[in-house]
Amino acid sequence: TPWLPVYLQSGRIRVGAVLNETAPVVFTWQPEGGPTVLTTSMMEAAGLPLPPAETAVPWPVGTGRLVSARRGVVPAIRFGRVLLRDVPVYVLGADGEDLGARISPDAFSDQAVTVELERLRLAIQPK
Repeated sequence: TPWLPVYLQSGRIRVGAVLNETAPVVFTWQPEGGPTVLTTSMMEAAGLPLPPAETAVPWPVGTGRLVSARRGVVPAIRFGRVLLRDVPVYVLGADGEDLGARISPDAFSDQAVTVELERLRLAIQPK
């Protein structure tokens, strides 16, 4: 189908995907845009190596909180029939595991993405 179910949890939109064709993950949808974020445990579950330590940058979250994040690229993230390839990501370290994964329309460069909350779905169409 050209859409995926979304879920509302604590006022946030969540959508499921498959990381590297092996591991299911749940992303928080960031409608305002922003980078794709994964956690270390998600990378490990998908059998993906962590980006090198020298790519680590401080990642500001919330008021006064900084966590570490490594910059890298994952080979694939599947959203239903849509396969995103070579996706730039930030991988949160152990100090950021509680934040979970995030994704935004910015990751879908070749698709038009629309959240239809009244139908609880994420529609993905070619541009």
